[in-house]
Amino acid sequence: MLTTVSLRQLLGLPLPEKAQDILVIESAGGCFGLLVDAVGEVLTVSAADHEPNPSILDQRRKSLFAGAYKLKDKLLVMLDPDSLDPLRLSQSG
Repeated sequence: MLTTVSLRQLLGLPLPEKAQDILVIESAGGCFGLLVDAVGEVLTVSAADHEPNPSILDQRRKSLFAGAYKLKDKLLVMLDPDSLDPLRLSQSG
């Protein structure tokens, strides 16, 4: 059995009408699944391009993200896997 976390629910977004993908994340407390709309691509980013979270994010979303990367034609916001861990989420309630 794999405990899963809905990213849409954490972000306060409506649930999708179609099936979601599951990303399996390994954390210090074990593995858990993250329900996402789709998996696009895997990118390699440079630490030199890392910036703090954008100031326009609300506090709840800031707590879920670990900063951003400015890419050529878009902004990539990085999830903070530790903040998505179901054990941690249940404690922050």
